[in-house]
Amino acid sequence: MQSHDLDLLAAGAPGVSIASLGIGVISIAKSAFAGRFKAAVDAFISGAPSP
Repeated sequence: MQSHDLDLLAAGAPGVSIASLGIGVISIAKSAFAGRFKAAVDAFISGAPSP
């Protein structure tokens, strides 16, 4: 029977790297969406007729 060795560093490093890249992409997209949403709301409010 063959013994299997699990190297946690070799298994964890790529997982952590991929996860951090995913978090970075999500945060960039979230901030871009928030900026555009705020600009759209500001444009809507400034274009709305005042009472």
